[in-house]
Amino acid sequence: MGIANIKIQTKLIVIACTTSAMFLFLGTILIRDISQINKHYQTKDQLNLLSREMMQLEIDHLKWAQHVAEFLSNPDLKHLDVEKNFHLCGFGKWYYGTGKNEAVLLLPALKELTEKIEAPHRDLHESAIILEDTLAKGENNYEVAVSHFENKTKKYLADVQKMLAEIRQIADEKYTETEQQARQKTKMIYSSAIFWVILFTIAIIVMILLLSGSITRSIKAVNLLLKEIAQGESDLTKRLPMGKINCSAAKKCGHKDCPEFGKESSCWDTVGSNAPGEIHCPTILSGKLKSCNECLVMQSVIRTEMDELSAWFNTFIGRISHIIKQDKNNVDILLNASEELSSTATELSATTEEMSAQSNAIAASAEQSSVNMNHIATSSDHMSMAIGNVAASIEEMTATINEIAKNCQNESDISERANDKARTTTESIALLAQAFKNIENVVSIINDIADQTNLLALNATIEAARAGDAGKGFAVVANEVKELAKQTGQATKEISGQIEAVRKSMSEAIGATSEVGKSIEDVNMISQMIVSAVDEIGITVNEIAKNISSASDAANAVSENIKESSQGIAEISNTIAGLSQAAGETANGASQIEQGAARLSQLANKLYENVEQFRV
Repeated sequence: MGIANIKIQTKLIVIACTTSAMFLFLGTILIRDISQINKHYQTKDQLNLLSREMMQLEIDHLKWAQHVAEFLSNPDLKHLDVEKNFHLCGFGKWYYGTGKNEAVLLLPALKELTEKIEAPHRDLHESAIILEDTLAKGENNYEVAVSHFENKTKKYLADVQKMLAEIRQIADEKYTETEQQARQKTKMIYSSAIFWVILFTIAIIVMILLLSGSITRSIKAVNLLLKEIAQGESDLTKRLPMGKINCSAAKKCGHKDCPEFGKESSCWDTVGSNAPGEIHCPTILSGKLKSCNECLVMQSVIRTEMDELSAWFNTFIGRISHIIKQDKNNVDILLNASEELSSTATELSATTEEMSAQSNAIAASAEQSSVNMNHIATSSDHMSMAIGNVAASIEEMTATINEIAKNCQNESDISERANDKARTTTESIALLAQAFKNIENVVSIINDIADQTNLLALNATIEAARAGDAGKGFAVVANEVKELAKQTGQATKEISGQIEAVRKSMSEAIGATSEVGKSIEDVNMISQMIVSAVDEIGITVNEIAKNISSASDAANAVSENIKESSQGIAEISNTIAGLSQAAGETANGASQIEQGAARLSQLANKLYENVEQFRV
């Protein structure tokens, strides 16, 4: 089985699996190498940390020695303030903790050196105890302490510092070596990764080209056939090529009478259910199988997606060919039907035009009758409206007459009351005149009294003059009385004048009041006459209102009858107009049907031309 017979799905799976395996291999190598690089960098970090720790320990011991020297040089210091326990100093914690073991595990060469440094380090811290104890015994031991510091302590310190420096040097050398190894390993990984990526890329490209070539060849064959069908003679007898097989040998049927017996062919293509020629397969002819797609022999030949595409494409083309054959027969039927439809539409159009003309004539007559009835109805409405207006005017007149009668009666009553008031006023004025007359008499008396008082005052003045100085006070009183009498006389004169004026006005008022009384009596008589006349007019107006109401009812009835007749004629006119419109629409529809039939005939001819382009 060649590459062409492998399914596209299988090809894609092979490409995907191969690519995944290559990248998995490459990833495994990269992970391994990167892990090694990480180990180198971890070792570098540990070595760098060890070197820095040793340097810090060297500095700490130098500071420790400096404190001891200050203690020896300063007599005021009684206590040496340094770490004397070699287990508790920085180096002691590192040495007796996990630091030493980790360093030896990292650098086995440090094992011997770390063992040698323990003794001088212990002696160094113990020398501090000796120095402090020596000075504590007295100042005479100062030289002994200094000698011990110079000969012992400094020697221990130098040994410790030397060994710490050696440890740091070994760590630095190993750090440099590890860094070079990490760089070399990194370069090697880069080179290896580039090599494998290029190799895998070339392999994938070659594999894709090999597998895609078989796919594109099949697709190009399909494209070529479709192009020939689309741009060529529209030959629907062409089929996509498929694998051939000896059907009789595969089924071992023994039907020697079958035209395909002993032949290698793609029976589903040349003689199958979608074949352009005669069907020979007995299984299809007997109806046992409805389609070659159900045949096991055909299914055994379909190995790839392109084989399946070819089989279904051939089936599709076969069905299209069958449809085109049927369309060729249907086009002739469609042409005949369109001609008959066009003829019928022409007759229908002529009939509807005649019916529309008659309907238009009837509609015109009905419309004229409707117009006349509308005029009559309008005139009737106007008459009814005029009668209604007259009735309303008479009702208003009746109300006005009633109001006039009522006002005249009120006027008569008011006149009687006014006449009574006039008589009462005349009597009151007469009594008032008598009262003024009495007042005039009183004023005359007061005037006489004033004259007498004036004479008495004059006499008193004369007598006071005679009395001389003794009568001066009396003379003053007499003058005052005289003045009062004079003022009283003047006041009585004014009162008399005013009373005379009032008496004159009262006389005139009595005369006017008498005239008013006579006028009121005349008005009262006229009002009574108006009331009688208004009553007679009211009776007459009521009779007229009754007659006008009857005439209005009759006019309304006539108007309603005319409106109903007008509406009936209008409905008839609308019905005829609707009939005419329907006839017009029918005529338009017939015209459209005729046009559609012509268009259908054109489309049928066009369809016939299109169908004739296909070869089946």
